[in-house]
Amino acid sequence: SNTCPVFYENLSHVQYSIFRYNSELIQPYPLSKKYKFGKKEIDLGFKISFYKKNGDELELIVDEEQAIFEQALAVIEGHVMDNGQGMWSLKSDKLDFEEEVFILGEKSDISTSEKFFFPKIVGSHFKCYYFIYEPKLFTNRAMTLIREIAHEQGGIKLYKNGFRVPPYGNVADDWLELDKSNNRSIILAPHTNRNFFGFIEVEDEDDSKFVETSSREGIIKNEELEQLKDFVYQCIVNAVVKVSHLRNRKATASQKNYKSVSPLEKIEKATSVIKNFFDKEDLDDDIKEHYFSKIQQIQEAAQQKEDEFQNLLNDNSMLRVLASIGLIIGEFVHEVQRFLPSFNSGINFLKRFVGADSEAKQRINWLERDIRAFTAYTSYFSTSIAKNVNRELEPIELRIVVRDFLEIIENDLKKTRINFVEPKFVGYDLYTIPMHYSEWTSILFNLYTNSKKAIRRESIERESYEGKIFVEAGKHNDYIYLEFSDNGDGIPKESQEMIFEEFYTTSSKPYKSLENTSDLTGLGLGLKIVKDIVAYYNGSIQVVEPKYDFSTTIRIEIPKN
Repeated sequence: SNTCPVFYENLSHVQYSIFRYNSELIQPYPLSKKYKFGKKEIDLGFKISFYKKNGDELELIVDEEQAIFEQALAVIEGHVMDNGQGMWSLKSDKLDFEEEVFILGEKSDISTSEKFFFPKIVGSHFKCYYFIYEPKLFTNRAMTLIREIAHEQGGIKLYKNGFRVPPYGNVADDWLELDKSNNRSIILAPHTNRNFFGFIEVEDEDDSKFVETSSREGIIKNEELEQLKDFVYQCIVNAVVKVSHLRNRKATASQKNYKSVSPLEKIEKATSVIKNFFDKEDLDDDIKEHYFSKIQQIQEAAQQKEDEFQNLLNDNSMLRVLASIGLIIGEFVHEVQRFLPSFNSGINFLKRFVGADSEAKQRINWLERDIRAFTAYTSYFSTSIAKNVNRELEPIELRIVVRDFLEIIENDLKKTRINFVEPKFVGYDLYTIPMHYSEWTSILFNLYTNSKKAIRRESIERESYEGKIFVEAGKHNDYIYLEFSDNGDGIPKESQEMIFEEFYTTSSKPYKSLENTSDLTGLGLGLKIVKDIVAYYNGSIQVVEPKYDFSTTIRIEIPKN
């Protein structure tokens, strides 16, 4: 029999281990349906299936066809014909590409070798499943599982006379030099070992072509082995390049005059063909008008999608810049921790050194206060970054983040002489839906720095001006809200919608008396970032009517947990 069913009352780790060990040893079924020994052809196909009993029914547990191979982007096969000519085929259901056979050395091939005939390995055959790890190419979140399996079992394995020959296809074994080729970036289509689950079968009845070493680890290098490697590599490279062309991707670094065809261009071309068809047909004018209006709706929808895509590209460009800045900040925070003990030691020394000099003591106290504030900031950011390493989201209690934030800016408030009014919390359990803790760090710091600038601008116009900031948080219907208020120079009515756009700043006043106005104006990115965070969680942010005697109030609402 060519199947071996195994039955278990209960699932177990042993069961999965047996499946893995057997699948490693026995040639995948079916690679080739028949195998020749002399003149006799026998079926060597062999497969183990695992079932568990569910009442009187048998339920299939492990099936690599369902779990892995059906998710492949393409299936690639190669064969060396009787005259030594190498050939390969490609099939892709996901790309709607029916199986097609190609001959190595044709003009459309990517030439990786001068040899397209392999007389030493006539009859050799391989089959592999090709994966590109992009979520849209998988179903039901299968990508993560398959990519993990590929790290351990991916690659092209070699089978001789139906049984596996190690170490070919083991982890980190690049015997076909696929990883090396991928890293050269000459062929841009992804083709590392982890992009494939593949199997090569060779015939060697008298052990004269592929002679295994005395340790049974590998085959002695000879012309047969080199031809086999060359043949498989050429087939795979040509196949992945073909897949790139089918996906409208640039396949090689040397590819000239490459122009990606956008979805809008494809729709324009298709609708043009449809219009020409209706123009030629003898149809009633009302019918033509009806269909032409539908075509126009399709074109308008496509244009809308194109505009949305362009906006997304612009946002992604900005996010890449911000991500780079974030990495720099993270590295800076990490490195600066090493210097803090030296700062404290130096301050203690200066205190002893200056003696009774009151002015020097005062300046050292200021320096100590500033370093404490600096230390608090770095510690806060370091904690936020550390929490963000864990990608799991968690509900955020606004009481906690606001109080943590106030503790960090305490010294900065003293320095800037801003009065942070005791926060007001309306109700209990002010938990938002799951978010990243660091996102609230970013929100509060952006609002705080904006308020500082607004208060600073107002204090220039009015002497002995006391800056004030106030935070209120609570529940409203299905949302948790936070209101951030200050008594700075305010936001004009006509600017209240625009402040959340990138690179828009609220102040255009000239401050000629100051050499540096960086503490008065910003880059115009902070509130844009805050808005993006809030919008991602289906929340809202807006400027609302200020409370009490404040001049500006910004209200954020996030769905409650």
